[in-house]
Amino acid sequence: MRSTMRFFISVLAMFAILASCRGGGDYSAPAPFGGEAPKAADRYTTLTTESPEPTASPEAQLNLPEGQQAAQERMVIKTATLRGEVEKYDPWMGQVKELIVRYRGYIVHTSTRRDYDEMLSGQTTIRVPQQQFDNLLTDLKKNLRKIEGEEISGQDITEEFFDLSARLENQKRAEERLREILRSAKSVQDVLQVEQELTRVRENIERMEGRKKYLQDQVGYSTITVEWHEPYPLVAGRQGRGFWGMILRGFEEGIEGFAGALSGLITFLIAGFPIYGFIILVIWLAVWATRRGFLKFRKARPVGFKPGETPNKNKS
Repeated sequence: MRSTMRFFISVLAMFAILASCRGGGDYSAPAPFGGEAPKAADRYTTLTTESPEPTASPEAQLNLPEGQQAAQERMVIKTATLRGEVEKYDPWMGQVKELIVRYRGYIVHTSTRRDYDEMLSGQTTIRVPQQQFDNLLTDLKKNLRKIEGEEISGQDITEEFFDLSARLENQKRAEERLREILRSAKSVQDVLQVEQELTRVRENIERMEGRKKYLQDQVGYSTITVEWHEPYPLVAGRQGRGFWGMILRGFEEGIEGFAGALSGLITFLIAGFPIYGFIILVIWLAVWATRRGFLKFRKARPVGFKPGETPNKNKS
């Protein structure tokens, strides 16, 4: 009896050991009768050809705090353009820099040119956190001596941002599954094929992440462009834009135009001198031949002959 019990216990122990060995390690689907188990390449093909899984809502996919905040409101890229007159460039730019520091912004680009000797103009582009956009715009308008134009626009990118986030999450899931397949690949061909697809998916992820960061930056910081100029004086200097300055400039431009026309005429005469000499020679020869023929005609005409009369040959 005891020997029988020992035999049954030994059999059960062997079955337990075999079951534990079979359950450990990587699982592979049983091969069909008379065939082979699916390879890693076949599993890779199934992954790339199967329809995408249903994605969660954009709010669930955005795990970052800024993404959760953006899900509660529209994502709008704000831009504004101001055109106006400033009293003097240097004091005005100093005030603008103080405002930029106060509202935690920065200058992207600035340019200055001198249209006339006594007047400066240019353009300044500023980026500021979106929460401070309206405050900075209001203060910039206060610092202008005269507002000549204002444009404010907004571009809603909410749909693009959430769609991009969903596609990015799908690409990350595909990358994880490809890495699992790569770990179970057996042949070199399977490894190369999976790594090629993994590289393509990684490039898509990096491109989408770059686009997402760009959109977040454009929404987080708004852009204000100020086109400014100093006042035009009523009476300016020699090259000013005032009344007498414009008259003097008109005289200068008239003299410059006359000098240019005279220069062109001299060039025309010198360049065409051979042609002019030939024409003068032809005219001189024509006049000489005509004059010579007229003299011969006068010598051959009878004495006392008047134009319009028929010469009388019998008259002695």
